[in-house]
Amino acid sequence: MQVVLARIVLAGLALAALFALPPASMAFNANFSGWAVLVVAGDWRANTGNPTQGFENARREMAASFASLGFLPANIRQLSVKPPPGEQGVGLAVGPKSLETTFLPATMRAPSGCLIYITSHGSEEGVVLGDTLMTPSQMQRFLRTTCGERPTILIVSACHSGIFAKPELQAPNRMIFTAALPERSSFGCGETDRYPYFDGCMLDTLRDGAGSFLDLAQKTMKCVTRRERELRALPSEPQLFVGARIRPLLEALRFDLAAIEDGKADAPRYALR
Repeated sequence: MQVVLARIVLAGLALAALFALPPASMAFNANFSGWAVLVVAGDWRANTGNPTQGFENARREMAASFASLGFLPANIRQLSVKPPPGEQGVGLAVGPKSLETTFLPATMRAPSGCLIYITSHGSEEGVVLGDTLMTPSQMQRFLRTTCGERPTILIVSACHSGIFAKPELQAPNRMIFTAALPERSSFGCGETDRYPYFDGCMLDTLRDGAGSFLDLAQKTMKCVTRRERELRALPSEPQLFVGARIRPLLEALRFDLAAIEDGKADAPRYALR
């Protein structure tokens, strides 16, 4: 009898595992309404130290793009180290703890998955949040506290951001996409740049009809490579990690391209300067 019960339990577990993630061949328009989103502009200074609107533009327009994909605006949190006067719905980022304080309630409200997008300067120690750095170990604590084991997409647009794609942060439930190798710079952080190059490529790729997050990452990397070649810049080499558990989910969840098309008319295009 115990053997029979054990077999029934094992069969049930196997069935649950079968339906936990959709097969890659079963593609459908993604429903991101149960996902929590955090978009952060981590600096207000250009590479010269003078003011730039590049990070704010990227933060604002990435949040709008995610909403066009079906992420609910009520579940999207935006933070800035210098929120623009008069702009509603943008909190103040004062360090890693402020990200957790802001994002944790959103993840409780929307427990299906996490999407975190940070655009800023960076170093080989961490990503800039105003006058502080968020290190990989702090990022690990942040992700564990807010997202746990749920599907998680982390995108970091910054110089040396590949430090966040190293094995210490890799996990089966995570996709990690960064703008550069750990030892490389990324580009487009000048005073007159509308966006950093990586952010501009992300936005243009979405508007051109990326089919999924995996497709978005691959096409963004090609876009960055093309633009850096035009400038004869040292390649930043964006890094992509996709965990074994999240991959089939991302392969199956397709963007609603009709919804993206509706938002194209007034969307500014990125251009090399």
